[in-house]
Amino acid sequence: MDDLIKLLAKKHVKEILQYLSIHGEVHFGQLHKDLQIHKGTLGNVLEELVDSGILNKRREDTGTLLPKTYYSLTDFGKRVLMVYKLCNTLKRGDTTPIKIIYGNKVIESSC
Repeated sequence: MDDLIKLLAKKHVKEILQYLSIHGEVHFGQLHKDLQIHKGTLGNVLEELVDSGILNKRREDTGTLLPKTYYSLTDFGKRVLMVYKLCNTLKRGDTTPIKIIYGNKVIESSC
């Protein structure tokens, strides 16, 4: 769990996950172009997210020297993305009710 929290706190992770949540499966070049993250940094962060089970990685042979590599959120990744949404509701002064459904159990909090 500590490793997951450390990973989610890393620079660029939140924006990558949010981008993929909106755009679905995207190839590396498009991520690089749209997010303007250095290729080396982007590659390292994406590999960590794949290794942690947050992202899927798919390669497509295009007949060129390098295959295109595509990334998308796993089901676990979609659940992890909710951590950021929860953090937004926990900001000081926000009184938005929080509802968490875990299995058959519903936990509600209203301030």
